[in-house]
Amino acid sequence: MAAQPIRFGKFKDAGFAPSHGNDYPVLRYPDALLIYAEAASQANNGPTALAFDRLNQVRRRAYGLDPDQSSLIDLTTANASSAADFRQLVLRERAYEFMIEGKRWFDLIRTGTVKQVVLEAKGIAIPDYFLLFPIPAQEIDNNPELTSEDQNPGY
Repeated sequence: MAAQPIRFGKFKDAGFAPSHGNDYPVLRYPDALLIYAEAASQANNGPTALAFDRLNQVRRRAYGLDPDQSSLIDLTTANASSAADFRQLVLRERAYEFMIEGKRWFDLIRTGTVKQVVLEAKGIAIPDYFLLFPIPAQEIDNNPELTSEDQNPGY
């Protein structure tokens, strides 16, 4: 028997054509929970019990457990006691939860860790201009306060 490739079955409805439009969510509930967990930790300069609970709800559901019941897979202050450590836990969980949803790159850009993560994973040095989008020419042309010198580096 030939090896089968890994296939993702997220957001597929049985009985519908493949392009029925229910295949790319903008925001899912786990996203809201993880945003809350990260923000609460950063605002309090360390993880709170509620921040851990929100993170653990996502983990429990991913393992097929009841999201509202504590379990052996729960993360605690033993896993992260500082805001920086907790943020790494949230980023790792976001990487697992939103696999193939196009959020990882923007999480790494937002947290300023893209160069470190890509360099460690692939050994590739990323130029700074890869980290910014260009300012659209139309915006520069229509805004008298902007000039071509205001364009992001590399464009």
